[in-house]
Amino acid sequence: MSDSTDASQLAHRYLVIPGHRRFELFGCHRPMEGPQGERFRRLVARIANEVGIDPGLLVVNAIAEHGTTIYLSSQSVENDEVGLDYWDTLQHSVLASGIPGVGRIRVRRSGNIFQNEQGRNMPGYTFADGPTALLALAAMLKVYHDRISAAGGPSLTTVTRFALVRYAYHASPQRAVELARTAGSGVEVLPARGPAGASSPLRTATIRAVQAIAVSEDYFR
Repeated sequence: MSDSTDASQLAHRYLVIPGHRRFELFGCHRPMEGPQGERFRRLVARIANEVGIDPGLLVVNAIAEHGTTIYLSSQSVENDEVGLDYWDTLQHSVLASGIPGVGRIRVRRSGNIFQNEQGRNMPGYTFADGPTALLALAAMLKVYHDRISAAGGPSLTTVTRFALVRYAYHASPQRAVELARTAGSGVEVLPARGPAGASSPLRTATIRAVQAIAVSEDYFR
């Protein structure tokens, strides 16, 4: 399969509707507009460049978890507010990864316990501010991206990498690596049709990947 990074071609291939609703092609575009959107774009561009990930991939994962406003906040941010539920488990991998910028992640245990979407009790962490939380999110995505890229090898397409990073973050890191190995052998693993939502995490991740490519295409090139 050719490695297309043309959002309109990918939207056609994976049946992503060209609209502005949540799971449509331009579903992450509106938060990028206006003065606040410009501030968020600048922040994303800086962090994505520092960490070494695609800015569209960072945008889509950030918006999918919370939106944009919280990442611009100068106030402290809790990990459950930005989808960093598993920071307690993954922080050591992130901080030991050697990813540029991770030494600037200022975070502490809050002492709180919260229940995530899967009903699990998770320890709370407090990040110094919104940009710090976005940096932590970017670093976690980079860790997943590198694991998936290593498992899939050079034949892994961009859209597949992006989809499996989102799937790893939101559903199952272990299954994402397994799918990357399968995709690396030339097998299509991304569903080209079906509903999006909590009951279809891989289909949702596929749509998010196409959205990420569209965001990069329209705002960061």
